[in-house]
Amino acid sequence: MGLYFSEEIYIALTALIIGSNGQDGTLMKFFFDELGRKYLDFNRIGISKNNSLIASSSKLTPQILSDIFEEFGISEIYFLVGENDSDEVRGAGNTSNMGYFWTSKEILYMVLEAIAKVKVRIKFLYANSALIFAGTRVYPQNENTTAKPLEKYALQKLAMASELQYFQEKNDFFQLYNLIFYNHESIYRKPKFFTRKVIESAIKIANSDYGADKIVINKPNAIIDMSHAEDLIA
Repeated sequence: MGLYFSEEIYIALTALIIGSNGQDGTLMKFFFDELGRKYLDFNRIGISKNNSLIASSSKLTPQILSDIFEEFGISEIYFLVGENDSDEVRGAGNTSNMGYFWTSKEILYMVLEAIAKVKVRIKFLYANSALIFAGTRVYPQNENTTAKPLEKYALQKLAMASELQYFQEKNDFFQLYNLIFYNHESIYRKPKFFTRKVIESAIKIANSDYGADKIVINKPNAIIDMSHAEDLIA
């Protein structure tokens, strides 16, 4: 499995899933549940274990995070915070999926500072975005494709990936996995996402539900490439 640890130790260790209420975080939790893996949820409310709040987002500091890492034996971190313009609710200027207290970049810096405090071996999966390639128009794409982001969110994703690579170079106990995520849909998309909104509105109109006679689009000028990953990657 390419792990630092034996399988028995691996199952006993705890992961931290950041962005745990999103589509990818939800899928990751289901996967961990199937494996019998232990994990902590980190979402806009705070950090929880088995739906029991450990620390609220408004109170989090690098020291509190490092204490949590040590207490629960965090060995893996999955940074799944993301956003795209398919989201019909969030404003265009808000680049945080975590909610009310922290931006994605602030969360990342706080987590890295906490890791530096504990200095334990950590595997860190970073969910980068294929939107960093939006201006390249090069196909197929891979990790060596030249990045050319066209909007703020993709630029932030690229900048955070660079920060993580620099952190890895300076800390031999930190192992980075920089994965590039392409757009994908599932039943775990929240109702505010464009694709889910269109499908559910169309069903209501077809069923002649009361008041359902049109689909209201909040961000008609948003542009998002919904290409399938297999059409784009090498």
